[in-house]
Amino acid sequence: MSLPGDPNSPTRANAEVLLWQGRVRIALALVVGGVAFALQQSGILRDTGVWLFGIIAGYMVLVASMAWWVRRAGSAGNTAVAATIAADLVFIFASTIASSTPAYYERILILSFFVLHLTESYFGANDFYPFVAGELKQAEPGIFELMRDVWGPLPGRDSS
Repeated sequence: MSLPGDPNSPTRANAEVLLWQGRVRIALALVVGGVAFALQQSGILRDTGVWLFGIIAGYMVLVASMAWWVRRAGSAGNTAVAATIAADLVFIFASTIASSTPAYYERILILSFFVLHLTESYFGANDFYPFVAGELKQAEPGIFELMRDVWGPLPGRDSS
């Protein structure tokens, strides 16, 4: 389905990225949930199956609802992108709390903030160096490529 509006608009580019990422997010939630369930059944992770199932189901409903809204609107501004990132972080924290002991919480906090700040750099709004995608590409080309693989190319800004 093609989105209406100016094909070069940043809000339309955001919408296109969020739509294809929505499918990836749902697939990843299912895979992570399946692995966590298997690890719980084997006794490696603590068993909170009902909570974990609720967290995964809630996240999938949220992602699907966001995709429906973006498809209907044909665009996605900074608020939609921020809401998606916030949902990702809440999912990471909630699923970690539901499946592991407090001794491991700090690891997921570090990982979450690392991912958040790299994402901010990639989309051009970080609070510290590297501030924008060009600086990230120059300072950390491997991480820039990883972000491109995860988030997709920057429409209208990423020609390489």
